[in-house]
Amino acid sequence: MGRLIAIWLVVVVFGSTCGWAGAFDDCNLKANNTTPTPDQTISGCTELIKAGIKASTERSKAYNNRGKAYNEKGDFDRAMADFSRAIDLDPKNAFAHHNRGLAYHSKGDYDRAIADQTKAIDIDPKFASAYNNRGYSYAAKGDYDRAIADYTRSIDIDPRYLNPYSNRGVAYVNKGDFDRAIADQTKAIDIDPKNSLHYRNRGIAYANKDDFDRAITDYNKAIDIDPKNSPAYTIRGIAYANKGDYDRAIADYNKAINIDPKNGVAYDFRGRAHTNKGDYDRAAADFTKAREIDPKMAAAHLGLGRAHLRQGDLDRAIADLSEAMRLDAKDPEPLVERGAAYEAKGQIERAILDYRVALEMPARSNSERQAHDEARRRLGAIETHKSEPKPVTTSALAATPTSRRVALVIGNATTQMRPDCTIQPMTGAQSPPASVV
Repeated sequence: MGRLIAIWLVVVVFGSTCGWAGAFDDCNLKANNTTPTPDQTISGCTELIKAGIKASTERSKAYNNRGKAYNEKGDFDRAMADFSRAIDLDPKNAFAHHNRGLAYHSKGDYDRAIADQTKAIDIDPKFASAYNNRGYSYAAKGDYDRAIADYTRSIDIDPRYLNPYSNRGVAYVNKGDFDRAIADQTKAIDIDPKNSLHYRNRGIAYANKDDFDRAITDYNKAIDIDPKNSPAYTIRGIAYANKGDYDRAIADYNKAINIDPKNGVAYDFRGRAHTNKGDYDRAAADFTKAREIDPKMAAAHLGLGRAHLRQGDLDRAIADLSEAMRLDAKDPEPLVERGAAYEAKGQIERAILDYRVALEMPARSNSERQAHDEARRRLGAIETHKSEPKPVTTSALAATPTSRRVALVIGNATTQMRPDCTIQPMTGAQSPPASVV
């Protein structure tokens, strides 16, 4: 089966062929192999279901196809109900298991999604899309090894199937294997050179190797293909920021925000660029906006805390940084910044505690390793002045721009290719000729 959909050779009698032609076409692949709109599919399949198609396998297909249409409209509960009914009518309908798995994934129920894709694979071990989509759900759970194994199996079945190359590349980035990520995104580009997504994702892999020039070249290509691609401008801005070109970075963030005013990541990184330029008022405004768009964005709270710290608003800085810690308890950066705020208030013991706790946390990125270095530096300075405690002053902080290099947050920046439900061709008087499409 793979990704190919075979036409079943079951003859379905609707009574009057002409009377059911429209409904059949709308619930099925049309004669020219185009797919009807979701509303057309729902209407056509509902009409056929109400007509009482006798063959259970054909009724199962009608429910499956209507469920696909509901899924496309975001009505996941109705979609799952139809896929479940399709499975009840034909337990061997691999498409229905596959599609219900995607509906579960859309609702965030990754375990059930995996179970359904596994059942689809049990029914048809050559179902390349089911392997890809099970990998998609494993990746959502952070199980990148299993995801990579499934993407690899999908590629083995169908070496020209685009999605698993792109998705495996994203998984490799999340594992820190940037060379393999680049190879996979390059293969995806070979298969589909007009898709900006693959250039974006390959650029991110290059950026994580500190090859910002190649990253920017890929982002430029992504923007050439899709000039309204707000995320592409955002990540190109991040690359410029990593090169220390904050003016170009800010120009790209501005463009990203103009295209998509709800792009909270662009506000966050523009705030970082303003911080690095020493413009803490603009930085605070950007972090505040990012926080409004996404109150759970830990980075926005961290950035706002940094800006308030450098403005000398220590209590607000401590509150912001404490919230950043609550949202991401594994990040040592807010602790180090909060320690600096406590130092500035003369609360040395609290500062020491924050620095020491930060150093106990694993460093998962360059910025977190730099946070460890900063914590050790500050602890050393406190030890040096132990006999006569000398708290850090807000003026000294304000004169020191944020030194950490802007880090690419790969889990948020790379994008997997979102899978689609599969429509099943039905057979009957108005179906296309019996063949494989």
